[in-house]
Amino acid sequence: MANGNLTGVMNRINKLLILMALIVAFASCSKTELTDNGNNSVETPSGGSDNQPSEEVTEFRISMQVAESSKSSRASVDENLPANGGQLQVRWDSGDKVRMMVGSSADDVKACDFSLVGGTSMGSGNFEYVGEEVQTNYYYGIYPPMEIGSNGEVQLNVPIDGTIRQAAEDDSRHLGKYRPMYAAPVRNEAGGNVLIGVVFKHLTSLIIFKVTNSTDETFNLISIELSTSDGKTVFYSSASFNPQNQTEAVTDGSPSASVAFGFDGNGMQVTSQEMKKAYLPVLPTDDFSSSQLRVKAVTDKGEFITDIPAAASQTLKRFQAGSYCIFNLKKTTTGITVGMEVQGWEDGEIVDVPIL
Repeated sequence: MANGNLTGVMNRINKLLILMALIVAFASCSKTELTDNGNNSVETPSGGSDNQPSEEVTEFRISMQVAESSKSSRASVDENLPANGGQLQVRWDSGDKVRMMVGSSADDVKACDFSLVGGTSMGSGNFEYVGEEVQTNYYYGIYPPMEIGSNGEVQLNVPIDGTIRQAAEDDSRHLGKYRPMYAAPVRNEAGGNVLIGVVFKHLTSLIIFKVTNSTDETFNLISIELSTSDGKTVFYSSASFNPQNQTEAVTDGSPSASVAFGFDGNGMQVTSQEMKKAYLPVLPTDDFSSSQLRVKAVTDKGEFITDIPAAASQTLKRFQAGSYCIFNLKKTTTGITVGMEVQGWEDGEIVDVPIL
């Protein structure tokens, strides 16, 4: 009787051990071993997550093309200016990025940074986003990438105190940081992995100085200042903008009567009978049609100041977003003379202003 009871107990223990072995074996089959280059092994339950994005998420891609037109452009420009009546070519530089807010609706968007694919390109540029998967039924953009506040606004800062520096002659690459653009919202019910209808527009005006040396002596241009001769404050260094419902930045802060920028190193060298170009971005200004504009050029040979006739101010009225103005500065043996060309970036308008 005792032997029978002992045998029964042993049988139950054996069954229990077999059952435990089956449970362990089943649990082992439900795990996947991930090896990091053969060094460390991490076990992840099947169907679960180790809090890392899956391969499908990290490889999600969206592409878009910013096409060339007079109304779409990049912050830097083609330094080879065309003759009067021609288009000022736009340029996308290697490393450029734009921030697109992409999602299913205006209230459901995610910041996605798109990078230029390939090297520098003129006019049009192909961009690509790689990251977490997002819906693409609604999108808008801002350049350069910047934070969008809870109120939907971005803060724009374009210094007017000489902080902006041009690195080299005929070089507009410094504009990228200080020449913001936006792409208005696009609704695309079809969605997909290609953003269509993306058009970037400028939020600043661009002042281009073509500096010609008509003397026999080389000089280095250290800085240029543009101001109102009567001291009227019209230039701003900060503004706010909502890319979803605005078409022009709203300037804020205290305005100044002048805007200035400089050149790195010993300045921009201009040899005899040579012409060099310099680029200054400015936020939209107040009206200065009743004030004469004044140009001050600081060189290693001294300072040269000239007032531009009132006719120029009456024609310009103000520096507007999306337009550019060309000032022709000519260094002579007696000082500096200034001529001016005005060309609308948006519509290609040319206005000839007589400079006496």
